[in-house]
Amino acid sequence: MRHAVLLGLALSFYPTFSANAQESTSYTYGDWKVTCVERENALPCEMTQSLIDSTSGQTVTHFSLAYSPVDEAYAIQISVPLGVKLEGGMVIKAGETVVEGIRFSRCLPGGCLIEAKLEDPLLGAMSAGGEAAIAVVDASGQAVSLPYSLNGFADAKAQLVKETTTRMPQN
Repeated sequence: MRHAVLLGLALSFYPTFSANAQESTSYTYGDWKVTCVERENALPCEMTQSLIDSTSGQTVTHFSLAYSPVDEAYAIQISVPLGVKLEGGMVIKAGETVVEGIRFSRCLPGGCLIEAKLEDPLLGAMSAGGEAAIAVVDASGQAVSLPYSLNGFADAKAQLVKETTTRMPQN
């Protein structure tokens, strides 16, 4: 039940989180950004990184991490463009740690999403820094690897936990 609450709260920040007109606070650590917005019934902060196509300026993929102090757990949401094969899911690699077959949860007009709990050892590998990548299979059957920088990940994660814990209502 607790994990369902975490995932439900984490899922509530897409896609309206960034579009919310309420006052926000943001922090940047390396290639990661922590943004907090006061909202009812949702986790107040997220940690993000987007991969932007240098030619078109379009977002290719967006990685978002939320933290639930109630569960002391993390949830991820990663978006990729439409046109990926859904049945194989997504692969996430950080350092030597690989998690395969993460299922897509839904597709929206702007892309397809995975939404899942992020657990060790992947969380630990990401916190250690270096490089990470997600991999999907495109409509033609070709594997596509999309890199993520982990520069600043550990510091951004610490700020995410601090801000979320401070801003969550105490029950």
